[in-house]
Amino acid sequence: MGEFAAPQRLTLAEANAFLDRARESLRAGERTIDLSACRTVDSSALAVLLELNRQAAPQRLTFSNPSDNLRKLADLYGVTDLLF
Repeated sequence: MGEFAAPQRLTLAEANAFLDRARESLRAGERTIDLSACRTVDSSALAVLLELNRQAAPQRLTFSNPSDNLRKLADLYGVTDLLF
């Protein structure tokens, strides 16, 4: 199986559409989400990633190639260890 790729923007405006597509990839068995293209983010990105992790349980998702901005945001909200 390959990776499911996140979009370039993952903000409140894109969150629901991305979540719907990502859920489909989970149902298809994907367990890695590639965040390398995801450069414009807000706290909605974290909420979506946390929700996907919850839905994938008990299996763990892998979020690969997060940007520095996404990591900093995760640090700020104290969720880095849950995601990366």
